[in-house]
Amino acid sequence: MPKGIARVDEKVSVKASLPDLRFEQTFKQSLRKEALKQNKLTLSVADGSVVDPPITPYIVAKVVARDILISPFLQGVFLSLFYIVAKPWLQYCRQAGRNIGRSIIRNLFGKNAIYRPPRNI
Repeated sequence: MPKGIARVDEKVSVKASLPDLRFEQTFKQSLRKEALKQNKLTLSVADGSVVDPPITPYIVAKVVARDILISPFLQGVFLSLFYIVAKPWLQYCRQAGRNIGRSIIRNLFGKNAIYRPPRNI
């Protein structure tokens, strides 16, 4: 049987996919900071050893919701609003760039140096 084709009678086990944690160090740092804030612990004790706060499922859910769901959503909303507000200015910049380009070509090569076929209306 060719590769990639499974038989119907074979049972295929599907494993749950893990979330993408390429930024593991940052994620762990956010978890630790939130755990410290929740437990009101300090970063070190008197002898200088570092205290690892307990990380509960609530803390993990809070950090995932804040860092992975809410923050990118709000960034996308604000970026879209910026583009909506800046659209007239960006169109003006595009038209000004075209005008400058036309004037440079006209000054370098003369008015009719580049042949353009007449437009059929």
